[in-house]
Amino acid sequence: MKVTVRTLRMGWSAVIDVPDKCLVGELRQEAAKAAGMPAARAKLVLRGAALQDDKQIAPIKPGDTVLVAAAPDAPPPPPQSS
Repeated sequence: MKVTVRTLRMGWSAVIDVPDKCLVGELRQEAAKAAGMPAARAKLVLRGAALQDDKQIAPIKPGDTVLVAAAPDAPPPPPQSS
């Protein structure tokens, strides 16, 4: 099934082909690959709701648009006082 993947970058989108009963984790892998980011940092949003459980079947329909955003890097540890 064809699904559009978009990022927050202005004007960037891509159409990816995923299986009909694709798991959220599989969708995350394909979306991250299309967006050029590590899958571990990719966060998916569909119809205003975050898709989090990688073991669930993704509730996508043909023609849906999925927003993929990179999770921020972990903040650096605070400086240690001596």
